[in-house]
Amino acid sequence: MIWKKCYHSFMFLGVFMATAFLNVINLSHYETIKPILDQYERPFTVLDFENKGMYACQIASEYETVSVIADRDRELIKLCDKIDNLIFLNKEFTPEELQHLSECEHFDVVVALSVWERFGEDGPRVVDAIVNMASHAFIKRPEGELYHFSADQKYLQRKTWLLPRIKDKYVISSSFQSKTLTKPAWPKGVTTSSWIPGINLLTFKMCNGIYPSKETLKESLEALKDQPHTDWMVNNMVIQGKKIAWVDISDAARQKNGAVKPTFFTPEGLEAHGQLLNLSDSKQVEHHFWNHLVGYPVHKSDRINFLRRFVPASGKVFEIPSASDEWLDIYLGLGARIIACDFFDHVDEERSEKFASERVNFITGTELQHLSDKKTIDGLIDLYKVPDFCMLHHNAEEVPSILKGLSQKIPGLGFRFKMKSLSALEKSLEQLELLGYEWFNFSPQDFPRLGLGTNIHTHVKERWVSAKELLQAIKDFAALESQGELFEGYIYAVTNDSD
Repeated sequence: MIWKKCYHSFMFLGVFMATAFLNVINLSHYETIKPILDQYERPFTVLDFENKGMYACQIASEYETVSVIADRDRELIKLCDKIDNLIFLNKEFTPEELQHLSECEHFDVVVALSVWERFGEDGPRVVDAIVNMASHAFIKRPEGELYHFSADQKYLQRKTWLLPRIKDKYVISSSFQSKTLTKPAWPKGVTTSSWIPGINLLTFKMCNGIYPSKETLKESLEALKDQPHTDWMVNNMVIQGKKIAWVDISDAARQKNGAVKPTFFTPEGLEAHGQLLNLSDSKQVEHHFWNHLVGYPVHKSDRINFLRRFVPASGKVFEIPSASDEWLDIYLGLGARIIACDFFDHVDEERSEKFASERVNFITGTELQHLSDKKTIDGLIDLYKVPDFCMLHHNAEEVPSILKGLSQKIPGLGFRFKMKSLSALEKSLEQLELLGYEWFNFSPQDFPRLGLGTNIHTHVKERWVSAKELLQAIKDFAALESQGELFEGYIYAVTNDSD
């Protein structure tokens, strides 16, 4: 064995390294691994796990590969600047996280020489995870022997890091000449496609990827906007060092008449992905993915489907004050009758004429006062009976005063809130509890999805909670927002949690 002790600063692949690394390199291990690398006739992906990045750098400099460093030592980023096909995951992986990684990523070669020193009695679990994620895994035993594990066929157990395990088999077939992924096709059968070297961009973000830099990745992201794709989402992007490539370009399920509506490029989508790249905390990354990427862009049909839970067919809606044309169109799309009232007499005659029909009634506060002696929600109920749903579009600070004019329960009620006006929200919820409301939920911004709603991807079910629980849920949600202090949205109250 040839050992080289690095007690002094030295140059490695043209990159200056400080004595702080104080690394020991067993050069004979590289000579053992190299014959496997030499057999590849295609681009391949390497994971260098807890080896101070030396193998990743060496392989990246010699082969057409994407080399991934997974190491706790942030100083290793100094190795990366001059190597374009390098990725650095600055993370201290647990055995559970390595198992998770093995379920959603696959590497052609993994080099892991410090498993037993690093994980001790958890070593066997970690070895299983590493072997599962690689075609060729090189793992050093405690006594110093290097073991080579190999397999030509593997399986993905998750589509991406943030999705649960899948029942269907996603089969990886790998040789030195080719690598493919075979998976279920829509509407039936299977489809086989070439494997794209690299790792999923979502994995990169969930595992604290710090190289390439977010600025570099934003440039690569910008370059994707002119490349057609029917699911313009981070989970379909593979990072290959300083470049990002697409996967699933021709997903039949997202074509015309497919099972899922396509998600095309939009400037808003690009901006939301840029915001994702700015995040480093994995909990914030996960939050942003589900709440700012999945489900966008929003279509009119999404809003109609969302409001169906509050407005039955041919139901009645109070809009206070009269909302935008879009909201009125949505209620009309539900077949609802709309009572649009502005207590402060701000009436747009042109809009009144545009929506004039037997299903839309505009009324001013002055007219309401004259007809019912009350310029309140109760006054509207006196005239039009109890609606199925009432939406208040007033500023969050004004909501408590508007709710003072309500003395009975309406099956569904919605109003705005802001984190900057949390005291107004607390007061509003107290008023509704006094009226007998027990079940609450919220939606972020004006997004047509409940903050405590169903997630069909992760099998989370919709739940309605008490006012106290709602306040805590909103605070927890805002804490994960990039600008939590500016977080706002809509509160929904219903007379029972099954509505």
